[in-house]
Amino acid sequence: MSAEYADDAELAALVDELRAASADFARFWTSQDVQNRSACAKTLNHPRAGRLTFALEPLELPADDGQFVLTYTPADEATRAWLGSRALAAAEPPFS
Repeated sequence: MSAEYADDAELAALVDELRAASADFARFWTSQDVQNRSACAKTLNHPRAGRLTFALEPLELPADDGQFVLTYTPADEATRAWLGSRALAAAEPPFS
């Protein structure tokens, strides 16, 4: 259990349930191999656009309740170009 939520009975029950239901989860949980990822790359395979790559960054909210906002910023020129073309298409009036 994380130190931040050590007294959370509902979370403890959920972890116990997941450990009982999944040997993989139990192994991962027991290993305690955790990392704090402040930023990372995220690749999405879009059905029309193909591969889109984003820089993902969490932004902590001012309240101290563990909430944060995830931002996805285009990480390469192909992703920027495709998103830009979609934005232009959305801005065009429906009738000319």
